[in-house]
Amino acid sequence: MAHSLMQSIARERTTAGARTGTVTVRLLDGFAAGPLVPSPTPGSVWRIAAYLALYGPTARHRVAGELWPEATQERALGSLRSGVWRIQRELPGLIDARRALLSLTDRAVADVDELVRETRAILECDTHLPVDASVLLRHGELLPDWHDAWIVVERERLSQLRLDALDALAGRLLARGRFGLGLESALAALRTDPLRESSCQRVVQACLLQGNTAQARRHYEFHAARLRKELGVEPAPFRAALVSLSESARALAG
Repeated sequence: MAHSLMQSIARERTTAGARTGTVTVRLLDGFAAGPLVPSPTPGSVWRIAAYLALYGPTARHRVAGELWPEATQERALGSLRSGVWRIQRELPGLIDARRALLSLTDRAVADVDELVRETRAILECDTHLPVDASVLLRHGELLPDWHDAWIVVERERLSQLRLDALDALAGRLLARGRFGLGLESALAALRTDPLRESSCQRVVQACLLQGNTAQARRHYEFHAARLRKELGVEPAPFRAALVSLSESARALAG
């Protein structure tokens, strides 16, 4: 029922966007606003749009303080006004600046919202399976060319949210006998964080459930080699780990 409700909301948003002329704000794998792909320079005014896409309606003084932390409040607010004016000139109707709170207008749709919605649906509902998991499987890093402190913090939060959702999804798919899709989800998490033990375990479990012990061993030993090289950690021998992982795999399969 919850899934049907989410689909209904998504359809309503899509229909509304078609009526009003939606502007997509892309934050994953780089920044773009509608047809514009600005250069990711350190002081880019487009950081205003990125900030509002991530955090929603925000008081002007807070946006100014976050984006120009080294400036006085007066100068930061002046830079904010100038930046909003420039954005409005290049892409009219993207920012609503009529009130004390700045926000994107109803026309704007941020790609990061889809990622957050899907991860939360998976993590908050034990039975949820996405119709289309592409937003999770794609390693979309948040604004990779920008290095403001608030972006770095949010990048880490979203990455962790995605990894947790991928692990949960992999386990759910394996438990339902969909071993290939479960393996795909676990591998997507492991590509993002090659040292993530829970994702490696999901990969090995998926291989074991498919009856491919040799492939399970290759994945495990590759992960073990990374642990030795990067963390100086000696993992358990494969045979000892195999017993535990095999039991876990059987438990997942019911």
